[in-house]
Amino acid sequence: MDAEERRSLFKALQAAYARGLEVKSYLQHLQSAQPLTPAEAQQRIDAYQAWFLQTAVLLNDHERGHFEFAYTGEPLKPRLQHYLAHYADERAAESLPKDKQFARMYRWQHPYSTYSRYMDEQISIVATARKRIMDGPSLVPKELIDCLGKPFMGRKHSLFIVDGLFTDAGADPAWCVYPPRRGLANSQKVTRIWSWIDGIRLYAPDRELSIITTVCQRLIHGNFVGAADGKTMERLLASVTADLPQAPLPIDVVDPQRLTDLRAIAADNPAFDLRKLIRLLEELVLCMDQRALFAAAMLTRAIIDHVPPIFACKTFNEVVNNYPGSRSFKDSMGILNNSVRKIADSHLHTHIRASEVLPTRVQVDSARELDVLLSEIIRILQR
Repeated sequence: MDAEERRSLFKALQAAYARGLEVKSYLQHLQSAQPLTPAEAQQRIDAYQAWFLQTAVLLNDHERGHFEFAYTGEPLKPRLQHYLAHYADERAAESLPKDKQFARMYRWQHPYSTYSRYMDEQISIVATARKRIMDGPSLVPKELIDCLGKPFMGRKHSLFIVDGLFTDAGADPAWCVYPPRRGLANSQKVTRIWSWIDGIRLYAPDRELSIITTVCQRLIHGNFVGAADGKTMERLLASVTADLPQAPLPIDVVDPQRLTDLRAIAADNPAFDLRKLIRLLEELVLCMDQRALFAAAMLTRAIIDHVPPIFACKTFNEVVNNYPGSRSFKDSMGILNNSVRKIADSHLHTHIRASEVLPTRVQVDSARELDVLLSEIIRILQR
């Protein structure tokens, strides 16, 4: 089986797994408190039968045998087929001979909860088939994968951080598969990490090592991990990436040196109180780190609306058009005033729609232009 066939089979099994969960919930209505009409009951039974037939052809012989047995069972070990058949008897009880009227009681003597474990068994078989498709050679040590999960065991970071680490490293959002091959962890964020790794291994195995390496580097340099765990990561990376080029680290949206300079100026009692500006910048850094991108776009706009008095102007439009700065400064401020403001406005004022596309870091990151603005502010206030 080549890579494309593996991916196609995986997608089919993934769809069968998701549909199995839906059908399981659907069958539970057969024993709802509100009686179903014969048509409604048959609709649910037909849904299961369709799922059963479509899924069985995706499995290998060994898996198919167990999958079918969970349905057929044996005379002394009745399973889903027995339950569905007796539900059908119960629906048509009025047409049964009087000596078989007890068939109407099967629905209640053998509730669906008694048989639901066989549906769970079938869903588990599909999940096992998914794992078989995902199993493949990997250059990434298991110890390194375990290290990736450690920073996310608590509540400090969000799922957005996990997703951002992988997408910023080059993974496609569609590669994240759920549930992962290793099952569910105690932490949703660790489970998401496993889902990303399984998906990368399935969809882009040739890029697995480079993406995982980039994620590890950003965890280390972004102070997500402690010194000991960082050294462990570096040691494990060094064992497998000796010949791999190092990926560039992301540019900070606000350079730490700019914040240091502004805090030093603020301590000297300048003409302007810089506490709000410094706090806006600090919150912008936090939002970008936490991938709160809507908030980051709005904070960037708040910053450019806050600083014009430093340039002896009332609005940022005046800074762009009237401040006697260099041509390159004016060009950079024009980008801030036009592009950044319009992006923020679109996120602030667009009403809810039938479909949305969420912003990315690339869209809201104005690090270079913002740094030009801050450098000029520092130059003015240091006079």
